[in-house]
Amino acid sequence: MRLHEKLSIIEQKHLEAVKALISGAHQSHLLSLVKTACNEIEDICNGIFCWANCTPFEDRIGSYGGWISSQIISAKFKADI
Repeated sequence: MRLHEKLSIIEQKHLEAVKALISGAHQSHLLSLVKTACNEIEDICNGIFCWANCTPFEDRIGSYGGWISSQIISAKFKADI
């Protein structure tokens, strides 16, 4: 599976989580946040392929999943208050 396909699956799973957990009125901001973050991840990955050493970027890429998930869960908690 190619990188673009993997990133697309990750993006889709996060978008589905937003749609399942967050009401329509609050979805727009989070859907945009997920798409923007996934675009940033793709840009970073594309940049890595231009460099021989990707070590400086590994932590940054790895942090996106937790950050996106925490934004979704935080929005869910705020919506339930």
